[in-house]
Amino acid sequence: MIKASDRSQGVNYAIREVVIPARKLEEKGIKVLHLNIGDPNKYDFDTPQHMKEALYEAAQQGYNGYSQSEGDVELKEEIIIREKKRNRVDYTHNDVCVTSGVTESLQIYLNASLNPGDELLIPGPTYPQYFLITHFLGAVPVYYRCIEEEGWWPDVEDIRNNISNKTKGIVLINPNNPTGALYPK
Repeated sequence: MIKASDRSQGVNYAIREVVIPARKLEEKGIKVLHLNIGDPNKYDFDTPQHMKEALYEAAQQGYNGYSQSEGDVELKEEIIIREKKRNRVDYTHNDVCVTSGVTESLQIYLNASLNPGDELLIPGPTYPQYFLITHFLGAVPVYYRCIEEEGWWPDVEDIRNNISNKTKGIVLINPNNPTGALYPK
């Protein structure tokens, strides 16, 4: 048997703490909605027909391989245009990194940003990957409070109180995951 790395010791994935008891309930015949994974197709949110057709057409025309190493230029350009219109920010192709999902993005960003012992401020409640990846890298996740009575907005004073000379960054996601809170500009 292969021995797990030292850095993986003590790393737990919080979703499993919910999934295992949920499966036991299902074994007893209790219906459970698994909202732990972003799969809208499981809950009657079908992929729009025009997207299915576009995917089919792309596959028929051979657009089903790897993209260029720096990313699909047309896609990056559309992202730049959208962000300019929506948020009035000027990005270049070098500013845009397209990934296959948020977990990959987090792994890339946090690996490039955090050193062992650095602190990363994370909202509570939180998306488990923030804690998991931070801990795995030997950095320290520090929770700041989001206030339920105020629509799960971050407690700015708690953020200030948690900043130290070891703080490397603050996770602020809009819309917030898992609460769905939207923060104004």
